[in-house]
Amino acid sequence: IRDYVVGGGFMFAMCSATDSFDIALTAKGVDIAEAMFDGDPSDPDYAFNLGNVLQEQGDAAGARRQFEQTVKLNPQHAHAWNNLGILLREAGELDYAFEAYSRALKADPQFADAQFNLGNLYEELGDLDNALASYQKAVNLNPAFAKAFNNLGNIYYSLKRFEEAHEAYDKALTLDPSSESARHMVHALDGTTTDTAPPEYVQRLFDKAAPEFEERLVKSLRYQSPKELRNMLDRIVPADKTFAR
Repeated sequence: IRDYVVGGGFMFAMCSATDSFDIALTAKGVDIAEAMFDGDPSDPDYAFNLGNVLQEQGDAAGARRQFEQTVKLNPQHAHAWNNLGILLREAGELDYAFEAYSRALKADPQFADAQFNLGNLYEELGDLDNALASYQKAVNLNPAFAKAFNNLGNIYYSLKRFEEAHEAYDKALTLDPSSESARHMVHALDGTTTDTAPPEYVQRLFDKAAPEFEERLVKSLRYQSPKELRNMLDRIVPADKTFAR
């Protein structure tokens, strides 16, 4: 079917037919048939590969089911545990995400990506010491892991260990010269003002501040505008008058 379409052939498909084609392409070289059809069980990687496709398509629920099926068939499938952890973290199920990353590392202690993702989770929870330890393990396992060096720099910076932060950002830039976030932080540590901050850096700042935004706005910055407007209206509007809207 693929060769026919690539060669210019036209095909009319309805309903779930297009998904079926994606599944068929994903399953190339993988046994997706159960024992009742071909005499042997399906390959656990069938569900894993399908989960990856669904994750890329934005179907988090469908991908999660496939990764759960994968680890059910093969509890030592480190990559499936890792991908499941990513979905669980995005869904806000942080305890289950922690368990998934831990299972991934138990299955493969040398899995740098799982250490990196565990570091992200610790950082989100505000546990900087464990985040630091996870990122350090990630770069030790994979010395070419630019994103892990960048995040390691972020933790050092938060801990005010600026020399080590600079070293980590420098390493991230050496590995990935396109990392604008690392470049921005190097400039900041060197005292150089940049025209604009990279979107990744701005998003990280907002994500970090969001949980405490209202409290900081009112208590730290003493934001009182709504209250002051109400008091002003109360002074100038008679008590027996009301607004239509």
